[in-house]
Amino acid sequence: MGVVILTADPSPFREGDYVEAVGIACPPTTNTTFIFPLSTVKADRDIERWLDLVGYRMVLVTNKVPKMKADLKERIIIHRSLNKPEQGFSREYSAMMKWRDRHRAKPMVKRIPAPVAVALMVANRKEDMRLQRLLADVNFTLPTSYITALATYGVEPNNDRYTWAKKAKAAVPPSQFRESDEYWELIVKTSPKVRNEIRAVNPEEAPKTMKKRKERVHSWV
Repeated sequence: MGVVILTADPSPFREGDYVEAVGIACPPTTNTTFIFPLSTVKADRDIERWLDLVGYRMVLVTNKVPKMKADLKERIIIHRSLNKPEQGFSREYSAMMKWRDRHRAKPMVKRIPAPVAVALMVANRKEDMRLQRLLADVNFTLPTSYITALATYGVEPNNDRYTWAKKAKAAVPPSQFRESDEYWELIVKTSPKVRNEIRAVNPEEAPKTMKKRKERVHSWV
């Protein structure tokens, strides 16, 4: 009985006698490695079916380990290319916003990208005007080490749940404009004629800042 290997990188297994294809045209044989992509549909069923048929080695290429039963997972080999650490900064965010020992929090805060640290301070310390003024002074002006210093020693830690600023929804242009038109808001703002057309044809699509009353349009004689 052979082995089934899950991997994101098949190159280490391209040695000796091997067959690489989209699907298997013949049953696995001894001393031959079969390499082919793992189907995402019922992957666990396919893995279990091949386990009893593999004569030497079958390598299934996939971007992530599929869901499967614990006993099935113990019968296969997961290559180190799939054992990628999770990329995230949740512990660093918690250190910045909650840890009382700021000297201990400092190396954690250093790992946070400066724009993300700024977003956290803006969204969660709005009432701290001193911090907000200092942040406005250093942001885009001084090196990022100043932002790290503010995020470490300027933030008053607490156990409140921190939040993220909501992204503003992009305004939808009226039907008179294409969605790709980058200057439609400027045109509406500066042209009474266009505003009157929107009021007459599709008033429900008018920007919220536009008055509903029709305007007088002056033209050259």
